[in-house]
Amino acid sequence: MAYTSHNTRSYEEYVREKFDEAVQKADICPMTPIFADNTPISLHCICYFLRPVGRRKGKKRREMPVVKPDWDNCGKIISDALNGYAYHDDDQIVNAQIYKRYTEDIREVGVSVVIEEVA
Repeated sequence: MAYTSHNTRSYEEYVREKFDEAVQKADICPMTPIFADNTPISLHCICYFLRPVGRRKGKKRREMPVVKPDWDNCGKIISDALNGYAYHDDDQIVNAQIYKRYTEDIREVGVSVVIEEVA
């Protein structure tokens, strides 16, 4: 039996809230998934992490965050959270790109998500 932690459930709810905000701004009906069942889609995520202070200057500055969470876990929590909201089921995702990047601006920490129909 699968177990989903409280933290995971809370984050998935947060992702859905942000999705609902974006849908309302785009004036799309939020009551049904945007992509029809059986529509192949691509998921593109860029996960922004705050660059540690010690990595901001000099030779030790690292451009890519080799830190937890793993890239696949970043994509999984986003795709699971949007099940039934952006699409009927995440089995519709036929292509996914997950990037992890550093930012030095605390306001940019988070995830940027683009979901597109595959032509």
